[in-house]
Amino acid sequence: MALAPAYGTCLALIVLAPLARLCVSSSDGLPPVHDENAPAGVRGQNDGNAWLVKMKDSASGDMVQYVCDDSIDKPHAEHAQMSIESYDQRVSDFGASCHTHSQGFKTMGVKAQRQQIEDMRVSAMGMHIQYIEPDYKLSVSQYAEPETGEDPDAYAAPDTGGDQDAYTDPVEQAPPPKCAPACNTDSWGLDRLDQDSLPLDGAFDPPKGYDGEGVHIYVVDTGIASQNTDEFQDRILSGHAGSGMTTDDCNGHGTYTAGVAAGKTWGAAKKAFIHAVAILDCDGQGMSSTAINQVEWIGSYHPETYPGEPAVVLLPIQGSYSMGFNGAVTSLWTKHNMVVVVAAGNNYGNAQMYSPSSASKVVVVGATDQTDSKTDFSNSGPNVAMWAPGVEVPGPGMQNGEQTSVTGTSASASLVAGAAAMWFGVHSSATADEVKEALLNTADEGKIPNLGKGDNNELVGIMFKAPPPPSPPPSPPPPLPPPP
Repeated sequence: MALAPAYGTCLALIVLAPLARLCVSSSDGLPPVHDENAPAGVRGQNDGNAWLVKMKDSASGDMVQYVCDDSIDKPHAEHAQMSIESYDQRVSDFGASCHTHSQGFKTMGVKAQRQQIEDMRVSAMGMHIQYIEPDYKLSVSQYAEPETGEDPDAYAAPDTGGDQDAYTDPVEQAPPPKCAPACNTDSWGLDRLDQDSLPLDGAFDPPKGYDGEGVHIYVVDTGIASQNTDEFQDRILSGHAGSGMTTDDCNGHGTYTAGVAAGKTWGAAKKAFIHAVAILDCDGQGMSSTAINQVEWIGSYHPETYPGEPAVVLLPIQGSYSMGFNGAVTSLWTKHNMVVVVAAGNNYGNAQMYSPSSASKVVVVGATDQTDSKTDFSNSGPNVAMWAPGVEVPGPGMQNGEQTSVTGTSASASLVAGAAAMWFGVHSSATADEVKEALLNTADEGKIPNLGKGDNNELVGIMFKAPPPPSPPPSPPPPLPPPP
C-alpha cells in the first residue's frame, strides 16, 4: 500500500538504528502513522484494519473514554482538555469502531479502514492524536519448529524419547548434594539455577530464605488453570482479563509459565503470590491494545491494593515492535517500581525489533540449552540482559499432578521472574533497578560459548548471599529506682 503524500517524510532507519523507525510528521503538522516503516520481516501479523491510536499526553482520560465509548454522554466529557469542535467527534463518526481504551496510557484499540484512519487524522480530533500504529497481534513466546520450506538450520529440541531424566547434562551427572533427596528436582531448568557450572546434580537448593515470600508475580499470559490447586495452593490472588477472556486458563501456557516462576513443584519462587492477567485467548493470541489495557490495570491495582509490597511482572509473550505497548510496559518499572521480566522472543533475530522485548528498562531474557549454549531460535542483541534454560523445561499442566515441557524464551523468562522474586522477597525495600543489578551480579558470567559480539554473556543464577540475621530485640529499660 502506497503512503499518502502526508507521510512522504517517514523514515525507516533500521540499518543505522533499529529502533529509529519513527514516522516524521510532515509540514502539515498532522499526527504520523507508523505502519509501513518497519521492514517486512518484522511487521508481524495484522489484518490491516486494526489500529492503535495514541492520544497526546495533554488529553485527559475522560476525553479518551468519551471519544472511544459511545455509551458515554457528552456532559461526562466537559472536563476533558479538548476543543469544543472536537466534542462532537468520536471514533464511530468516521465509520470505525473502538473496542478497548486505556485512560492512563491514552490509547485506543480501533477497527478501521486505512481511509477512515486518514479521515480521523486530518479531522479536528487529529490535533489530539500523538501517533497511530497497527494494533499488532501478540502470541505466547513458545518455540514451534518451522514448517517445511522454512529455515533449514532451525533449532530442533533434542529428542528425549520420553525419558524424564534426559534433562541432565549429556556427558556426566554431578554427585548429589547434601540436601538430597529433599531438594531433588526433575527440572533441569531449576537445577541449572543454583549451580555455577555444569554438570548438574539433580537438585534445586537455593539459599535459605530466598523463596519469594511476600512478592507478587503478575503473569501476563493466557490465565492460570484454577483446577491445578496442588501446584499453586492458596497463593493465587485476584487477577484481571481482557474483554471476552477469563483468568481461568483455557490454553495451558499461562499455567505453565506461572508454575515455572512460582509453582510448588516446578517453580523457583515457591512462596510468591501469583496474579493471572489474561491478554491472550485460548489459541494463545491477543492484541497490543488489550495488553496495554491490562498493563494499566496492573499499574493501578497493585499500588492501591498492596501498597509498598514488591511486585514482579512476567511477560512471556512476543509481538511486532509497538511504541504504545513498549511505553506501557516501561511505565510499570519507572512509575511503580515493578520488576518487569520479558521473553526475548523466538524469531532467530534481534530482540530490539519486537515488543515487548524492545521496551526500555526491562529484563529481557534469551534461551539456552542443556549445554549452556544459546539456542538458534532465541532472539538476541545488546538489550538481552541475561540468559536462562529454554529447551524442554518441565512445568505444570492444567490438572493436578500433570506435567508438560516447553521450549522457548517464555520458559527462560519465567525462571528469571522467579529468581527476581526470590531476591526481591528478602530485599523488599529495594528499587527495581537494584533487583536487576542483583540478578546481574549473581549471574554466571562467560558460560555461553556461542553468543555474538555485543551480547551480554550472563547466565541466570540464584546463589544470593544469605539474608542478614534478624536484629536482636531491644534491651529492656533499666528498673526504676525504689521510692524514697
